[in-house]
Amino acid sequence: MTEWMQAQFAEVSKVEQSITEDQARQAQALINSLPKWYEALRQLAKTALSSCVDQTYQEMSEFLTAYASAFARKPKSFGSGDIGNTNFEIYVYMLTHWRLVERLQSVSQLHGVLQKVFGENKVGNLKRIEKICQRIELRLGKPGRPKKTK
Repeated sequence: MTEWMQAQFAEVSKVEQSITEDQARQAQALINSLPKWYEALRQLAKTALSSCVDQTYQEMSEFLTAYASAFARKPKSFGSGDIGNTNFEIYVYMLTHWRLVERLQSVSQLHGVLQKVFGENKVGNLKRIEKICQRIELRLGKPGRPKKTK
């Protein structure tokens, strides 16, 4: 990530542009927040690695294979769609907007929200979102069939 940021700053410094004071403040705020975010991400990666050894050998092996594969793919940039795949973007959205997700009554409602955020083509069908929820053991609403209304 830091390599990408350095490359971006090098590109910006080559182009002479006049920026407003407000844009300068926003850029400075972003730069100041990056070390905290990056450190939190590094801590998360360390925790994930250390906790995987507490799983069964099969689960640990599968996790480490996927972990290595994920870190082997260096993104070209850190824009939307450049880090991971659409599943990853959905997971990150659900993680960062967990309060909203927690209030939803069904997977169908989650599917509708995701379609509004990412678009129908990117989200796919309801079955895909059901599988994503199943993988992370997310259960929305009360179990069982809904009661009939008169």
